[in-house]
Amino acid sequence: MKIGFDFGTSFSALAVYRDGEIHRIMFDGEPQFRTAIYFPPYVPSPDLFNTEEHQNEIASIRSALVRAESQAEKNYKERVKEEQSRVVDLARNDPAGYVMGRELSPKYRAMLTEAVNRIPVPKKTTAEEKDQQAFETARRQWLEAEARRDRVLGNLDDSQLEGALFGNAAVDAYLNNDRRGLLLYNPKAFLAHDLPAKLTAPLQRVIGSLFKKVAEAVERQFPGDRISGVVIGRPVNFGKKQNDAENNRAISIISGAAELAGLPNVSFMFEPSAASYQFHVSQDTPRKALVVDLGGGTADLSLVTLGGSMPAPTPHRQQGYLLGGNDVDREINKFGFMPFFGKGQTVRGLPALNSFFAYAANVQHIEYQKKFMMTDLRLMPEPYQRRLSQLKVAGNTIRLNRLAEESKIELGQAESCNKVIDFTDDVGEITLDHDTYADAMDRYLEKLETLLKEFSDEDFEMVSLTGGMSRAKGVKALVQKVFPDREVQSSDSTLDVVSGLAIYAAQG
Repeated sequence: MKIGFDFGTSFSALAVYRDGEIHRIMFDGEPQFRTAIYFPPYVPSPDLFNTEEHQNEIASIRSALVRAESQAEKNYKERVKEEQSRVVDLARNDPAGYVMGRELSPKYRAMLTEAVNRIPVPKKTTAEEKDQQAFETARRQWLEAEARRDRVLGNLDDSQLEGALFGNAAVDAYLNNDRRGLLLYNPKAFLAHDLPAKLTAPLQRVIGSLFKKVAEAVERQFPGDRISGVVIGRPVNFGKKQNDAENNRAISIISGAAELAGLPNVSFMFEPSAASYQFHVSQDTPRKALVVDLGGGTADLSLVTLGGSMPAPTPHRQQGYLLGGNDVDREINKFGFMPFFGKGQTVRGLPALNSFFAYAANVQHIEYQKKFMMTDLRLMPEPYQRRLSQLKVAGNTIRLNRLAEESKIELGQAESCNKVIDFTDDVGEITLDHDTYADAMDRYLEKLETLLKEFSDEDFEMVSLTGGMSRAKGVKALVQKVFPDREVQSSDSTLDVVSGLAIYAAQG
């Protein structure tokens, strides 16, 4: 069984083509899943405690136990003496306190016995019991320290990899678990970054765990079948530099991740070619087209010949850009939600630094998130300083981004929407109107127009418009404006890429 795998920035999908029909792989009843993976908190096993490595700690704890036991015995004797002195003093002031001159009367003997019995008798332990108690204490302290330790990419335990969740379930589990564990959100966005070697291999490993989970879902839907080949979609360019170094780095990580997941015979296909593949195989006569694939993280433009006798679209020129639905989410986040956190306020007579809010809103960029976490907020007035501090709590920038993403979808259909920020001390009830959406889309469309015009001098008959953002308000009208003399075909599906990948995989 050969599959097509659209490994997307925001959402991913898989499909199988057999008997002339495309079979979507379903995830919680949906034909795609959010590209996110969550690794639960690390729960260390007591069996991993190495006695030899902790001999000094065990010896120190045992010495402390000996000292504590000795001190407890000393304290006990002192308390007994104190009670004896107290009762003797009472007896001396009582004519009936003594009998026969030197012995306490029965009343005071009983009083002394009762007072001494109330003093806890220190427990004495054998040497063997002290050894065992020292060992157990050292192991418990190690377990607690291990459980508290952050498990970063390079330090994930096998049990965490096995217990990983993906999709919306990953984000929900992270947020509902007090932000404990590790969430990798939109991992595809990191692939082109020039990461140090100590992060590249772990990133490959965790993406491999995502691929493994996905492969298991495929084989559950097709019991008895084994995956024999995978065609993975790729953007024209993975990074903003649009160079081979970024692309090769990303392809290498994906290939390594697929190998770790046990996915065999992995190949790649440009996403614009995949998006137009169904049209390609249905046309007897070749047509030259500009395929415009607008996704969550990238905009890919590909000038191709579709149809005819060639097994796949014939590419002539391709360009890929870091422009996607995530950019609109980020703009809605900055201008719709960040005023609640102080955007637009003044600090000592000057506007608050926009970088505070730009870094916080850019959840796909690791370095920007780190910069936000390190931002000095002391000059921000209240209540914004407090709100920004609470936004720094792990997972809260992701919560806010989800609100922005939901707002983008709702405002694409309605004139306004209401959202509640409920993860700060001050609950924020935010009403966004269509102007917020329109402003964010205007910025997106302005950049998209520049990209489209790069192909305005090319000779082609039609524009094939596909991808999730292709259905956003204003996109089709912009394409018709830039290319007024060309036919514009627009797909209603967000699954054109995976459909093409599946058909191509089956025919390969």
